[in-house]
Amino acid sequence: MPTVSAAGNWIIYPNPFDEQLTINARQTNNHIQSVEMYDVLGQLVINQNVDNSTNTSLQLNVSSLAKGMYYVMIRTADADYVQKVVKQ
Repeated sequence: MPTVSAAGNWIIYPNPFDEQLTINARQTNNHIQSVEMYDVLGQLVINQNVDNSTNTSLQLNVSSLAKGMYYVMIRTADADYVQKVVKQ
């Protein structure tokens, strides 16, 4: 599974984050189907499906998460991408 930074297809910011996490596609042909966040133990903490198949940007409200490290998984029709992020 490619990482977000290695694939160069996505921008996830800010990192470290606090209340909001923004995901943007670098190319308009990358459409988000869903976003999942996992804690370091591998437990799913956020699962957000995206209804609009042309969505290339998404804002997640992550204010309820505890401080620490998480993994963001972006699912598209073509591939899944993972990026490590930190809540401060």
